[in-house]
Amino acid sequence: MTEREFVAEINKNKRIILKAYNAYAAKYNQEDIVQEVILETWKTINNFKNNCKFSTWLYNIARNTCIDVTRRSKNIPNTVGLEDYAEVIAESSNAKEMVKQLREAIRYDSVIDNIEEPWRSTFEMYLHGISFKEMSDQTGVDENTLRVYLHRIKKRLYLRYGQSDHIK
Repeated sequence: MTEREFVAEINKNKRIILKAYNAYAAKYNQEDIVQEVILETWKTINNFKNNCKFSTWLYNIARNTCIDVTRRSKNIPNTVGLEDYAEVIAESSNAKEMVKQLREAIRYDSVIDNIEEPWRSTFEMYLHGISFKEMSDQTGVDENTLRVYLHRIKKRLYLRYGQSDHIK
């Protein structure tokens, strides 16, 4: 693939990179993540064998890059808590609801962090509404196997954390 063809494919499929970014690394700088994905894609372009769509291959690179960024950042202590939002909450007319939403977001992150890879990525794809067919294409795992693993993850989460309106 020439450099011009590469740039055209990246421009055509930029939404794929943004989809992975929003699913796996939205709390990080978008420009940095996109740049890192494009660089990683360029470095590995010779590995693309046309046995799948370029967009599928690109999504896998984007997802893995986002996961790597997330893992690297886990070494940096997270000091964000409700106290960091105290001033905003105090000025809000709907402070109780805001505190509830912040607590739910913190709980959601801690729940997701307790799912081991690669099932965390699969579960997040499921939560973001990606079809089993797309998940199968992106992960290389059979659709029925994905359904079984997601059922087991949901069962384990239910036993550990109780019923959730967000996970059906």
